[in-house]
Amino acid sequence: ASMSQSSVVSFASLDAHTVVERVSMWLSPWNNDVRGGDQLPHSRWAFSTGGAWGSGPGWGDPAMIPAGHTDLVLPAIAEEWGFAGVAAILTLFVFLVHRAFQIARRAADEFGMFLAAGMGALIALEMLLISGGVLGAIPLSGVVSPFLSSGNTAMLSNFLIFAFILSVSNQERRPDAALKGAFGLPLRVAGLTLLAMALALAGKAAWVQIFSGDSYIARDALVYAEDGVKRPQHNPRLTSLAREIRRGSIYDRNGVLLATSSWDELEKNRPALEKFGVS
Repeated sequence: ASMSQSSVVSFASLDAHTVVERVSMWLSPWNNDVRGGDQLPHSRWAFSTGGAWGSGPGWGDPAMIPAGHTDLVLPAIAEEWGFAGVAAILTLFVFLVHRAFQIARRAADEFGMFLAAGMGALIALEMLLISGGVLGAIPLSGVVSPFLSSGNTAMLSNFLIFAFILSVSNQERRPDAALKGAFGLPLRVAGLTLLAMALALAGKAAWVQIFSGDSYIARDALVYAEDGVKRPQHNPRLTSLAREIRRGSIYDRNGVLLATSSWDELEKNRPALEKFGVS
C-alpha cells in the first residue's frame, strides 16, 4: 500500500512539474528556464516563415520543428501552406463541428442529441486547445490535432467519433418539438461560442503570419538547451540558408591564400601553399 501511495504521489508531482513548465513557457516563450523550452519559438518561426501563402508543399522544414508530427503539426502545415492553409483547415473543422451540431438538433431522442453534440464539442475543443497552445494563446496542452497528428490510436478514435455521429444521423428523424425547443437554444449558443473562439485563433494566426511575421522570423530565444546550458537559440532556417551562401576567398596583404571554400582556388595557389608547408 505504501509503495502504491508513493507511486501516486510521484506521478502527481511529475504532472504538476509538467504543468508548471508549460505555464512558464507560455508566460515567457522567448526567455525561460525550462530545459528544451523552445517549442513556442519554433512554432512562431514556422508560422512566420509560412507567411500568407506558405513556402510551398514539400519546401518547408518540418524536421526542424520539435514534435512536428504530433504536438506541433499545425506549425509544420502553416510553414508550407501559409495562412491560407491554416484558414482552410479551420474551415473544414468548422464544417465538421457544424454538421455534428446539426445532427444533434435533428436527433430522434435525447441520447442521440447528447451523443452527437458531445462528440462534436470534443473534436472542436481538441482542435482549439492544440491550436491555442501552438499560437501562444494558452499553455501547450499536448492534445493531438484531430486527423492531423501522427498516431494510430488517436486516428482510429477520431474516425470512431464520427462513426457514432453518423449512426445518430442514420436514425429515423423524429425530433420531439419539446426536445428541440428545450435544447435548441443551448446548442446554438454552444456552437456560436466555439465559432467565436475559432475566429479569435484565426485572427491570432493572421497576426503572427501576415502582420508581424518579420519580427518573429529572426528573433532569438534564450532558453536552456538539451545539454543544460542556457544560450540563445536561433531560427534554424536562417542557419540553413546561411550555409548556402557562397563565401569568397580571404588573402593576406602579400596575396597569400588564407581561407577559401573553392577547390579551384586551392589548386591555383598550390605552389605558394606548399612553400609554406601546407598540404
